[in-house]
Amino acid sequence: MALKIKKNGEKCLYNSDFVLYNQFVTILIVRKKADQKRSRLPASENRTHWPGFSRTVRRLTASRASDTRGGVSGAAPGGNAAPDELDGVYEKIKNKISEGGYAESILLEKQRGYINFKFKDNLLFYPDSAAMRESSFDILQYMGDLLRGVDSEIDSIEISGFTAEAGKVSSGNYFAWELSSNRAISVLKFFSSKCSLPQSKMFIAGHSYYQPVAGNDTEKGRSLNRRVEVKIVRSKPASSGVGTGSG
Repeated sequence: MALKIKKNGEKCLYNSDFVLYNQFVTILIVRKKADQKRSRLPASENRTHWPGFSRTVRRLTASRASDTRGGVSGAAPGGNAAPDELDGVYEKIKNKISEGGYAESILLEKQRGYINFKFKDNLLFYPDSAAMRESSFDILQYMGDLLRGVDSEIDSIEISGFTAEAGKVSSGNYFAWELSSNRAISVLKFFSSKCSLPQSKMFIAGHSYYQPVAGNDTEKGRSLNRRVEVKIVRSKPASSGVGTGSG
């Protein structure tokens, strides 16, 4: 899809799909007329009409594929989806985590528009506490240094705490909310005081036990649900100013 400017300055969209549709309608009309003509021809001559029609369809299909590869439909060269702006940041962090020997401790995943890091509960904190284990300092320091290294490429850092549901919880018990929130705050404090990450880019969330990633009926499942996640979001590129205006 491309942008055209009319003489009066008004912008409009030119859709290559619309052109392709018109071409096929024209072909169908020609085909109908050919069928009518063919019905009046000897059987030995009927087959001569179809090869031309098939060649036309193949030619249009190839032309459409070429347009797509060229970016008419907004795709990247080669027909693949445009690369995510975080691809470079993701590869950089992934390699650093592997080089530091933390690939088993930091679970890294990338989605469209953000990168998520998961820390297991027992890696960072003492049981049922927001107090951090001293053994977690090295890994958090390493993580904080990585984030500081890509600070100019990210817009925000979201730190989320999660707990596991163990047994029946009364409606007046808010311990899981407090624990998940306090653990997120503990990580934020570490990143700010030890790694010099800007507080203006960070925010925290406590989810209690309401977003499990595994069942709570086994200790293995509960250990997966007790976790801290750090999500970084890519800085939005500055607008080019095309098509914008006041009023």
